[in-house]
Amino acid sequence: MNTQIVDHREPLEVHQHAVFRALLQAMSRPGSIQPLPQINLSADPQASSQEHLTNLLDCLFDQEVNYCLAAPDAALSAQIHERWDAQMVAVEQADFLLVPAGNSHGQLERLKRGTPDFPDQGASVVYQVKSFATGGITPHLTGPGIKESAQPSINGLESEELEALRQVNSEFPLGVDVICISLSGELLCIPRSTRIGDE
Repeated sequence: MNTQIVDHREPLEVHQHAVFRALLQAMSRPGSIQPLPQINLSADPQASSQEHLTNLLDCLFDQEVNYCLAAPDAALSAQIHERWDAQMVAVEQADFLLVPAGNSHGQLERLKRGTPDFPDQGASVVYQVKSFATGGITPHLTGPGIKESAQPSINGLESEELEALRQVNSEFPLGVDVICISLSGELLCIPRSTRIGDE
C-alpha cells in the first residue's frame, strides 16, 4: 500500500525551515556557497535582496536577540523592531552585528567573543555582499568542515575585514562567526573555527 506523507505546516514555516537548513549547511561547510530557497520574491532586484536578508534574519532574530548596525539604517532598524522586536544595543553587547555594505568600520574588534567556559556566547556578523562570482577577494580557508582548503571569491567585502576577522578569531574557541549573504540570495559562512590564510 502506498502511503503519502502530507506536510501540514504552513508554506511560510516550510520555507523558514528550508532557509535554516541552508544556513546549517553553509556553517558546517565553511567557504561553500549555499542558495537560499526562493519564494514570492519581488521583481525589483533591490527589493528582492532585502527579502533575502529578511528571510535569513527570520531564522536568527526574535525578541530576545540584541543587535547592532555597522552604520545607521533607519529603514532596517524599523523593520527589525516591527518584525522581531529585537533590541538595538552597543556593539560590545550585541549578539549580531549587521553589516549591509561589507565594511564594519573597525567594529569587529569590539564584539564579544565568548569566554573559555561559554565560547558560544560570542557574537555573529552578518555581511550583505554583492556576490560570490569570480573577481572578488579570495580568502584561503582551512579547518573543520573543509576538505584540504577552500578559496571562495567574495565581491563587496572589504579586505580589511578579513584581517580583522583573523585577529578576532586567533584564540579559538573564542571568536565570532560570520555569515555572508549575497544580493541574489546565496550564503557563505566562516565560523570561528575556520582559519583564514592569505589570499
